[in-house]
Amino acid sequence: MKKGFLAGVITLMLSVILFSACSTVPQKEIDAATAAIEAAKAAGAEMYANQEFLALQDSMTAVMGAVKASNSVEKLNEVTIMAQDVALKSESKKEELKNAIQTTLADVKKLIESNTQLLTDAAKIKEAASKLEGIKSELKVVETTVNEADAMFGQGEFIATIDKAKAAKDKASEINKQLEEIVKGKAKNKKA
Repeated sequence: MKKGFLAGVITLMLSVILFSACSTVPQKEIDAATAAIEAAKAAGAEMYANQEFLALQDSMTAVMGAVKASNSVEKLNEVTIMAQDVALKSESKKEELKNAIQTTLADVKKLIESNTQLLTDAAKIKEAASKLEGIKSELKVVETTVNEADAMFGQGEFIATIDKAKAAKDKASEINKQLEEIVKGKAKNKKA
């Protein structure tokens, strides 16, 4: 019985040694995948490629759970590639947002110039004086919003900046229509 027990213990020990030797943790690949995930995070993936980043984290968690499996090196390499792809998507999204922000802010600034000219023209119309005070205040709010958006853009807050820029453009367009109606209304009255 002692021989059977001793043989069982030796067999068990050899199995543990054999399996632990065969299933060494692929630390190099783990480090590479972790570094790639951190690079994606630093590129803003949590904000600009959120769904992909969450999938990436889930993949890393699943791989780490099965890290002792024989194909864990392949899976870690897949996670590394996936993280690099997410980082690229994030950078691409940021560039798209930057371009959209710059275009929108340029449009708003043109509208502000146009509105300022229309305001000068409308100021010559006595009947419009009461309307113009409110419009002047709204135009100042738009200018302030544009300045805030410029500052946010400089700080890299692209998602919040595009929202602010679009709101400013919408308001500037609305003001533009109001001023054009006032100026055109006066022009119609002169013709009549």
